[in-house]
Amino acid sequence: MEGRREYCTEDESHRVYVFSKDGGSALGINVPFVGIFMNKDLFENYSKRIRDFVFLHELGHSKQNKVIKFFLSIIAAALVVFSALFLISAVIFLFLFPFLSFGYLVRFLLSLFSLRVFICILESHAELFAVKKIGLKEYNRVLKEIKGERSKKNIIRKFINWFKRPSPKLVKWAYEKYD
Repeated sequence: MEGRREYCTEDESHRVYVFSKDGGSALGINVPFVGIFMNKDLFENYSKRIRDFVFLHELGHSKQNKVIKFFLSIIAAALVVFSALFLISAVIFLFLFPFLSFGYLVRFLLSLFSLRVFICILESHAELFAVKKIGLKEYNRVLKEIKGERSKKNIIRKFINWFKRPSPKLVKWAYEKYD
């Protein structure tokens, strides 16, 4: 960890911890009951627009209901375990009982889809908090700038980003519907 500092936008201020990690790691992380962590790379290689957005997104996580977030996290962790067990079972039974293997593969895909839904619920809430702070026009600019940065990533990083990021269309729809 590189240290901590106070990070400020126009109307929000919060202490953040700065960490240094290369290789496509997260730009920001909110650790419940600990605080907001922002990657040093974010301060050195990204615009203030993206830094502010990442900060507001992570701040949005800290404003989420802790009890609901805790239970959703437990469900998500259980889904990860079940997904792994279903995938392992599918591989084991592939040669012994092919029909059983197919059933486990379907369960694996369903649990993976459910995990994506839970992650999108948590991430959409945080993203919506950030969009409410910066506005829809600025959000579109941030998306365009981030898309340029993401195009430099390898295919695995792109899949991980797709898996954990909510659809911008969903966020925009929710912003317009509930603003």
